[in-house]
Amino acid sequence: EAFRARRAAAYQAWYEHMPVRLDPPDGPDYEIYRSFAHGELLRFHVLDTRQYRSDQQRNEPFVAPLGDAVQVRDEELGLRMEGEQIPQLQARLAEVRAAEATNPGFLAEPNKDLATAALVQRLESEVRRVAPNPLACEITSRTPLEAQSSDPYPRVTIQVRLRCDAAMLGALLHGLESGSPQLFIDNLAFNSMAAYFGAGQGATDSRVDAVFDLYGYLRPTAPVPEGDPNA
Repeated sequence: EAFRARRAAAYQAWYEHMPVRLDPPDGPDYEIYRSFAHGELLRFHVLDTRQYRSDQQRNEPFVAPLGDAVQVRDEELGLRMEGEQIPQLQARLAEVRAAEATNPGFLAEPNKDLATAALVQRLESEVRRVAPNPLACEITSRTPLEAQSSDPYPRVTIQVRLRCDAAMLGALLHGLESGSPQLFIDNLAFNSMAAYFGAGQGATDSRVDAVFDLYGYLRPTAPVPEGDPNA
């Protein structure tokens, strides 16, 4: 009981001095391994190697002659203790796979031409959603690009130029990147519409002239085995 009380006090001291966002400890048992997501693309799994580890190394005289046996024992114990966290990792992995099944990361179209047309439709749909008034957010160009990329998947890109109210532009960019399938924005540049007017011309257009690349990825195709008669 004395050891369990000391262990509970140690957990409380650790909790009060470490920058963690966990519920306060309640007793001598405290689960600190956890996971958390950063958006839809990244999930961190924080393992606990403080409690789940090998015994502290002892300097007892009889330990030295055992040589590597002590190290092997400690490594085996450490792996066994860390293995107790595997069920949580497996549960989180199942959650990620279920989420990906309903939120595909790749474009649904089978080739670049159809995917380019789908990108344009997605852009126009998002513009209509955030700006029912067509004068508040106006697409001035949307040009397919053959962008050079070292990405492992085929990239489909259109270069977009539009004039849009600043608040609506923010909502538009967020909507494009947070929808499904996953789209990405790159090479974003802004110009104030006032720059198109000379001094004393009384510019009243408060919209922002924005240029950016909008792109997504095609699902990779499986390689055809050599000698396949159906190839």
